[in-house]
Amino acid sequence: MTTTKDLLARYRALVRWVEQKRARLERTGGRKSQRYLRRARLLLEVDELTFKELARELDAVSRRRPRR
Repeated sequence: MTTTKDLLARYRALVRWVEQKRARLERTGGRKSQRYLRRARLLLEVDELTFKELARELDAVSRRRPRR
């Protein structure tokens, strides 16, 4: 099972990937891929604090016992 800590590490890795790709695109003037555009948009729409809260809530919901 993925923990909140793991999810935050993956989020930060995604932020680094987008930053590196953005810098490379600015230097080379290359064409933006769909993957880059999608990931960059996600990071614009979901900041780290929001992502952290969402991950915490999802973790809490997944740990609850099902109702009978």
